[in-house]
Amino acid sequence: MGFASACGNDAPPSFTATASPGPLRIALAVHPGDASLDSQIRSAQAKVAEATDAPRLERLAALFIAKARSGGDAGFYKQAEACAEAMQDLEGGALAAQLVRGHVRHAMHDFAAAEKIARELVGSRGMFLDHGLLGDVLLDQGRLDEARAVYQRMVDTKPCLQSYARIAQLRWLHGDLDGARELLVTAAGAGSQRDPESLAWVLSRRGLIELQSGEVTTARQLAEQALALVDGYPAALALLGRAAWELGDRDVALRSLAAAAERSLLPEHLWAHADMLAAAGRPAEAAVVEAELLRSGEREDPRTFALWLASTKRTPARALQLAEAELRLRQDVLTHDVLALARLRAGDLEGANAAIGAALATGIREPRVALHAGAVAIARGDRTTAATHLHAAQRQAAALLPGERAELESLLARL
Repeated sequence: MGFASACGNDAPPSFTATASPGPLRIALAVHPGDASLDSQIRSAQAKVAEATDAPRLERLAALFIAKARSGGDAGFYKQAEACAEAMQDLEGGALAAQLVRGHVRHAMHDFAAAEKIARELVGSRGMFLDHGLLGDVLLDQGRLDEARAVYQRMVDTKPCLQSYARIAQLRWLHGDLDGARELLVTAAGAGSQRDPESLAWVLSRRGLIELQSGEVTTARQLAEQALALVDGYPAALALLGRAAWELGDRDVALRSLAAAAERSLLPEHLWAHADMLAAAGRPAEAAVVEAELLRSGEREDPRTFALWLASTKRTPARALQLAEAELRLRQDVLTHDVLALARLRAGDLEGANAAIGAALATGIREPRVALHAGAVAIARGDRTTAATHLHAAQRQAAALLPGERAELESLLARL
């Protein structure tokens, strides 16, 4: 989600001033691309060039961060930081610049720096977006109780798309799918066509919950709605591909996943595309996508890359190394889950059991976590526990990739 626009902008009125030309050159570098977000970036750059003030630079920074998150290109974070540097000495710009820097540090997984910035912002001005940043940092570190309190202050300060969507994520992590869905519906209702990316994110996130719940047609409709808002939005393309696959529309599924992977090299998109190509009997094409995943996956998202390595039983030592490195950065549910599978593949059954226990502790209902919990229980000879988790995964199998579903069937056959 864009951090500064979905709920309105609390920045001061426009004030034209002269900013440092060095950062501005970086922020206003010619921006290519034909997606909706690219057009918005060029429009925001033109407005900054016309009148260089803090609110316009903050808006441009938010768009660069949205572009980095949707496309997996960290270079856009550097442009966002350039916006922050350019607005630092402008009227009303110092705190806005800090918020930008905090979001960049968070995105780069420098959680200590991001938390320090967020706490300073909450203490000095306490705007709802400041609470949002602090809650996000706490959430990614697995500090859910602290995050909940901060998000509550955020929604109390300003109930809007951004605050509702964050509380929805907390509900999902605690296994409350109905509550998460309800809040995402509320978030979408609070959204605005003026910020289509945030609205598309909410629709795509709700679509994943519908897919997880077996409401595949609804998931596809939400993906199509998101794409109508933001043409080529990678998360919506990936959702459309997965829903279409489940509905038997293989051509649409593979085209959508190819488009998602083309626009964003995130391992999740490449993994889904390769897996479905293989399942469709196109192994040569799958191998090409896997080669790209091997080339770029660790750089783009080491946690998901580690999960792919562990799921496909490739280089277990490397998967474990990456998972352990991720856990040193963040101790959240999904990182514990990846570590559990990596430890299982490496033969550390007790370590795997401890990690999956930490993942399950919040009450999360997510098919991958259930699948991995079942695999750990089978390996330990605990068929009763395995059955509980594997049947939970089976009920949510629409949200699993074909390769994961094949493993699920193999494990169920061992009960």
